[in-house]
Amino acid sequence: MYEMPNAEQPLVSIAVTTYNGAKYLRKQLDSLFAQDYPNIEILVGDDGSSDATLDILREYEAKPNFTWWQNESNLGYIKNFESVIKKCSGEFIALCDQDDTWYENKVSSTLVKLREDDALLAYCDADLIASDDSLIGTNLLSHSSSGPISGAQYRKFYLLNTINGCTAVISKQLFEMATPFPNDMPHDWWLAYVASVENRLSFLDEKLLGYRMHSANTVGISYRVKKRNFGRYIARKLNCYTRRYIYEKVVRPEKWTKDCLRRFRVFEVYESTRGLDTKVLDGLIEWVEAKLSNSSKVKSFRPFFNQHGSELGVKLRSLLFMTMRGELMRAKVKLAYTLTSPLLVLACLTFVVYKIAMLALV
Repeated sequence: MYEMPNAEQPLVSIAVTTYNGAKYLRKQLDSLFAQDYPNIEILVGDDGSSDATLDILREYEAKPNFTWWQNESNLGYIKNFESVIKKCSGEFIALCDQDDTWYENKVSSTLVKLREDDALLAYCDADLIASDDSLIGTNLLSHSSSGPISGAQYRKFYLLNTINGCTAVISKQLFEMATPFPNDMPHDWWLAYVASVENRLSFLDEKLLGYRMHSANTVGISYRVKKRNFGRYIARKLNCYTRRYIYEKVVRPEKWTKDCLRRFRVFEVYESTRGLDTKVLDGLIEWVEAKLSNSSKVKSFRPFFNQHGSELGVKLRSLLFMTMRGELMRAKVKLAYTLTSPLLVLACLTFVVYKIAMLALV
């Protein structure tokens, strides 16, 4: 049981957003009420659910320090989080998704880390769990290409985000510094970036929640782990085939590159207003513009990534120096191979079976 003198127990607000999350919501709410930190409030903003989410929230209305409401219109998960955090009374705020399960010391341990390091944001690791609550066997940060980020390593946030909001506790001060949230950047990405720019980002190397992996995750790491039930695994693979091999391989590369350009410009404005050196961002903007304009200049950025790759948290890859046209052509060739290779295998097997049958008849 968590123990701390009453004077050292500031109010922690748990900001929850929901949208058609009835399947796992009870487990998540029960884990929040089971926290060993005594001074918490729970606020839930629903973004227009049409399933049983509202019925479940009504079941918890009688519990102490629990408030929920439904937005008048759908805000989207970024602005919904911003709306909920604005209504939080606590000096510290724990961000919470609707479908995970928190361990009882999630709030207390992360809060201690945040206060000890005088951080604006402290975050932890998580176990990956399946829909039936069983451990998948890996941890959340093992899927991060850059690994844990702390301190002032803010340039590692330029290309990718390694911090999931559900693992974080932030100070109200950070929220005030970071609002309004950019419209097209995940709230947890933006909050972690701002905290890192201020050199007040802290990592707690403990797994303090179960991060649920399922096909309906709004954001976060992809559901790459094979489920123990082989039949379900095959069914899920078939269901996501179109998205994975059409959208992810052909459409997403261009979308991701355009998103990068928008983010770089947001980062550049934020850093320039604080008098920081934006030469790296200027280089990234030139690089992305060269990719999108299909300029051969993109090949000349190899020295740039050789110099800054480690601080950006990226490894040198041929895709970095390909134009968008070349990258999409590569994706289409890979897509064609992916789609035709099963047919080639089937044709070969059919031929082998035919030959064996003919030999048997002879």
